[in-house]
Amino acid sequence: MSPIVVIILAILFLGVAWMLVHNTPRTLSMVLPPWFSMIFGGMLFIFFGFLAFCASYVLHNPILMMLFLMKMSIGIWFMMASTSGMRGSDEDKRFIRRFFVMLTLLVFTFVGSIYVADYKAMAMLNLLLVTGGFWVTTNYLTLIDPGRRR
Repeated sequence: MSPIVVIILAILFLGVAWMLVHNTPRTLSMVLPPWFSMIFGGMLFIFFGFLAFCASYVLHNPILMMLFLMKMSIGIWFMMASTSGMRGSDEDKRFIRRFFVMLTLLVFTFVGSIYVADYKAMAMLNLLLVTGGFWVTTNYLTLIDPGRRR
């Protein structure tokens, strides 16, 4: 499969996951217990995220990777369903935005690992993933605590 097609599919996946999270009904947060949706969604997210990693890094199969990423979005939906009553608040907007920046870094690391054959370049992709996640996390901490400065 062409790298351009995989990149377009990855962008479409992120857009669909974004819309799924934002269009979760508010009543769902009242029906589902928060502990259940977080545990069940977290298990789906981790399990299918690991399978997407295996499909991209070990098997170099973009079709399987995209399939597992789509299934991973079900876990994202369940994890975010417990906070669907907070949609529209400033804190939730920042959290969702930061979460999807981290998810974008992860997805494009998976896509890069399919087409990068050099181990040094793959190590650089992984370092960029970790550094990007660290930057998003520290930036997030400075925004939620006004007394904390860089």
